[in-house]
Amino acid sequence: MTRDAHSPGPDQGQLMKKKRRCGARTRAGGWCYRPASPDSHRCRQHGGKAGRLPGTPEHPNSRVARLEGRRRWVERMRAAKAAGLIERFRNGRRAKGLPPRSRDRIIARGQRLIEQRL
Repeated sequence: MTRDAHSPGPDQGQLMKKKRRCGARTRAGGWCYRPASPDSHRCRQHGGKAGRLPGTPEHPNSRVARLEGRRRWVERMRAAKAAGLIERFRNGRRAKGLPPRSRDRIIARGQRLIEQRL
């Protein structure tokens, strides 16, 4: 009985069943059954490991472009606030002195509603 070089052996088959699976949706509509990466819930194809490694410096041109875009956005928001179109910057920081947000989803939502009225 010959075995294909790419098919798992009897030991590997049992091991594959115990490993955590990726579970991402494929283009065909099914599920990805590849083993998940040890540090993620997805496989290497669906893991989204893009960008730089931690500690790698950002390219100077990328940094300039990011900071320039941020500066233009802040300028637009300040103009809109001065014109009375908005009350505060959206997605801004929470006010100082507030208690930490609860981890409970329902309580955190209530906290956000109370903070909006303050």
